[in-house]
Amino acid sequence: MAHTYTLAYHHIVFSTKLRRNLNRSEWEPQIHAIFRGIARNKGFSVDCSGGTENHVHLLIRLPPIWS
Repeated sequence: MAHTYTLAYHHIVFSTKLRRNLNRSEWEPQIHAIFRGIARNKGFSVDCSGGTENHVHLLIRLPPIWS
């Protein structure tokens, strides 16, 4: 099949231990930049990221070789 198209989105949630409020709002841009850098180095992308003081949400898109 020469015209096969694969797209895999994954919603990932990371939480702090015991859901403690450890993520400060001033750290949020740095935390998300770290996740984007890891994704870029590993060959996938973070399409959306967010969260609160005790967890982080990531919507990532994996290439077909990872699916």
